[in-house]
Amino acid sequence: MQNALLVGLSRQVALRRELDVVANNVANMNTNGYKSQSMLFRDHMKNPASAEHFKKQDRAVHFVVDQGTLQNFSQGPMEQTGGTFHMALREDDTFFVVQNDKGETRYTRAGNFERNSQGKLVTLSGEAVQGTSGELVFSGDETDVAIGADGSVTTNLGSKGRVKVVRFAQLQKLENVGDNLFIAKTETPADAIDARVQQGYLEKSNVRPVKEMSRMIEVNRAYAGVVSIMDKMNEQQKNAIDKLAMRA
Repeated sequence: MQNALLVGLSRQVALRRELDVVANNVANMNTNGYKSQSMLFRDHMKNPASAEHFKKQDRAVHFVVDQGTLQNFSQGPMEQTGGTFHMALREDDTFFVVQNDKGETRYTRAGNFERNSQGKLVTLSGEAVQGTSGELVFSGDETDVAIGADGSVTTNLGSKGRVKVVRFAQLQKLENVGDNLFIAKTETPADAIDARVQQGYLEKSNVRPVKEMSRMIEVNRAYAGVVSIMDKMNEQQKNAIDKLAMRA
């Protein structure tokens, strides 16, 4: 009976984690470049008792283990905004390269960039967008900014270089660090010289709202079901203890 309660508890923990992931997807359904997530679980089997005097061999006990989070890198829908510094990537394995104020490299699909007060092209959270030759910086005299399909940037004063775009062979090894940014601890990016950049467009979130809401309902029902079973097991345990106490 105790094993049944422990199995139920492991299931509750897993469902709570999955609910957090689904809720985060729903909260970011309108976030540019957001990639939906899903939970990956595995079965953990506890070895049965091995005492020889048992009449019947104990069955193995199976627990639910949170294996990790799976990132869905499929491309989201494109939206035309007309923004001068808005960019979208047409391949779902490519990323823009940005750096924070500590010089740490990050990767993102969210191309809603802007020019800050120093003329730098940055993300909404302040990371500097990288070109093939470093940061992209515009002076106050530069107008008519044009970004070609190959990422080349020009203004009325001439060429500014090219937006740096990279790709990864194993996307699931990227780690999400928040603000639509990823880091690559074990993967080495390759220059995506054939990547297609589209100015004036943004990639929207790839979250499917109806699917996520349905999943949220399913998880809540499953959680309620586990709670009901555990309550019944607790009641059975209490009744057993009461009867044993009366006989004693």
